[in-house]
Amino acid sequence: MAAIASPAGDDPPVRAEGRQSPLYYALTSFVLGFGSSEAHLRFISMLASLGLVLFTYRLARLVALRREALLAAALTALSPFQLVYAQEARPYALTGLLMVATLYLFARAVLFGKTRSWGPFVVVSALALWCQGIALLGIAVQGVVIGVYGKARKQIVPWSIAVVGSFLLFVPWLIMRRGPLAALGHAAGLPPPTEHFPGHVLRMLFMGPVSLITVPEGTRVPGLDAFLPRGVAQCCSSQSPACRSCSRCAPRSSAARAA
Repeated sequence: MAAIASPAGDDPPVRAEGRQSPLYYALTSFVLGFGSSEAHLRFISMLASLGLVLFTYRLARLVALRREALLAAALTALSPFQLVYAQEARPYALTGLLMVATLYLFARAVLFGKTRSWGPFVVVSALALWCQGIALLGIAVQGVVIGVYGKARKQIVPWSIAVVGSFLLFVPWLIMRRGPLAALGHAAGLPPPTEHFPGHVLRMLFMGPVSLITVPEGTRVPGLDAFLPRGVAQCCSSQSPACRSCSRCAPRSSAARAA
């Protein structure tokens, strides 16, 4: 709420963390100008959820019959994660919508030769980055498609130009942060660059969803001790290169080696 309600020039603690790009908060702030109810607060996520179902249908319809496309849309509409994100005052639903819309435009331009889709592709890709840095994964998926399919490889030059254009539109947000690398990491929800930065990234990617040993009180996510004896779990986590490079675990592993 602090990030949404603050003027664009302010830098409250939530925004100072820089963990989210500003598009979702700007849109929600605009909606809150019409009212301050909970419905107004969650309106953008709800609207994005509806758009996600629609674009899932449109994307599937490019390569499948109407029945299969309707099934894909229904599965998206009933997805538990999608239903949760549709009710949260967070940018995940909007990010999902923009990423699927980007993939839809990418498929039209690359696989079906619709050159007029490149312009909207650049704009929507940039909006996805302005919403959340995880949209970079969508661009990575497009790169895989370009590399795997022979027909798509013929479009590698226009696709590369379009991706560069999207990044150029994202540059102003990077400039507004403390530095390009720090901003990109913060926008993607990563820790700031430190001497242990690569280890932090690996730990978040492979071990982030499961707490290392014992979870904090009140959380429902199980820790490693739910699957392994505590001693084995501690040994596994201390021997992980990602964990050993983490600033919290490095002193622990050093003490273990000394003992």
